Amino acid sequence: MKRFFKSKLVISPVVTVALLASTLLMALVGPIHYAHASGVPYQFGDVFAGVGNGLIDHYSPTGTLLDTLNTGSASLEETGMCFDAAGNLRSTNWTANNMSEFDNQGNRIQFPWGGPFNLHPESCVVDSSGNVYVGQEDGSGNILKFTPAGTLLNTYHPAPESRGAGPIALESNQCTMLYTSAGNLVKSFNVCTNTQNANFTPIPLGGQCWALAIRANGEVMVACTTHVYRLSATGTVIQTYPISGEFLFALDLDPDGTHFWVGGYHSKKVYKVDIATGTGTTAPVFTATGGGPFLSGLAVFGKTQTPLTETAILNKTSDPHQDSVVPDGTKVRYTLNLTVFNSQNDIQAKKITMTDAYAPANGTTFVKDCSVDPDSMANWTLTNNDPSGLTFTGKNFTLSQTNPSMPVPLKAPVLHYTCTLLNSTNAKVEVKNTAQAQIVGNANEGNILSNFPEVDIFVNCQKHEEPDRTHTHLR
Repeated sequence: MKRFFKSKLVISPVVTVALLASTLLMALVGPIHYAHASGVPYQFGDVFAGVGNGLIDHYSPTGTLLDTLNTGSASLEETGMCFDAAGNLRSTNWTANNMSEFDNQGNRIQFPWGGPFNLHPESCVVDSSGNVYVGQEDGSGNILKFTPAGTLLNTYHPAPESRGAGPIALESNQCTMLYTSAGNLVKSFNVCTNTQNANFTPIPLGGQCWALAIRANGEVMVACTTHVYRLSATGTVIQTYPISGEFLFALDLDPDGTHFWVGGYHSKKVYKVDIATGTGTTAPVFTATGGGPFLSGLAVFGKTQTPLTETAILNKTSDPHQDSVVPDGTKVRYTLNLTVFNSQNDIQAKKITMTDAYAPANGTTFVKDCSVDPDSMANWTLTNNDPSGLTFTGKNFTLSQTNPSMPVPLKAPVLHYTCTLLNSTNAKVEVKNTAQAQIVGNANEGNILSNFPEVDIFVNCQKHEEPDRTHTHLR
């Protein structure tokens, strides 16, 4: 079968019987809900490959096959997939003309999901409300909008180029839907006003264009048969990535924000490519071997497709506790509870930087010899930002992850560090702290930069006075 030609679809008798049986069963009993089984939990950066014959292979980021998901459709081609806020996966079963839903451990929980479809559901995308858009490549070529449960909400009629609006991608404004139509343009439709936009690409690209994905900065990656194109937010070509001998069809972004994944339709080879340098186009990470003859879909877990509302909350305490009066030289242990979350509660950070500043309320306080305690939840290093050395007043220091290249989930990391308080006068002082955190997140999360209000620790540091021993008292 050559899906890139407008030729009649040819399916083997075995597949035909399976599809007819599946269709008859659906007509009789409706959607089937499945009991949970012991699946393989999805991890950050895992790759899902639509290998066909109703199967989706689940790989680790290094190409180890972890699991095989059975859509129940026997579809010769498994095309685009999408994840919702709970991590559930929906698949478009192109040849079977239906969809399936899996939980975040690979257990099939509903088949079919959504529908009915006119012809060849090709891709899906989840909006910020959890609704699911599905692009259809043939037949009416319409884009359909469903509730999370699969109830049809709306039907859109975008302008075709060569075929329908199969591959789709939703911009962060939740209105602009980009799509390809088996031609050499990236087109655009407004799903909020139900109107056609001007073409996203001002001039045609080389080759028929298929899967596309939108980066956090508005750039678009699109696979166009022999090349992947990197387009600016206004649709102009920034960079091209040729891969010799491949028919480039399936594509998705990596959660690290710096790579994309692309697959060869016939070879079933899967490449991870550095967006900036183009490194990775000469050697695949893995070759999908199961299923049918075509690799028709790729999805990477952890890449959110919708804009997120992000929040960072800092809770800071000290030991000695608030309102404590302590002598000069006391070791004060601080505890920072930094909670970072978003509307999907799935932050994965590349780097965390915390800047902490000290300012005495009165008198003169020196904070000296700060160090990170070994019982912190994450591994941190401390860099003193004061050029005068370890002793500083009203200055700050930075706490960073020791291995910022390793993504870690930020639910409520705890950081403990200890400082020595030195007071050069007899005055009582109240040590006050202000803090700022910067979290570099994954592809669509960008940077969270939070300035926290002043935290009053109220540790009163009083200069220690030696007792007067100049007089001798006798009994």
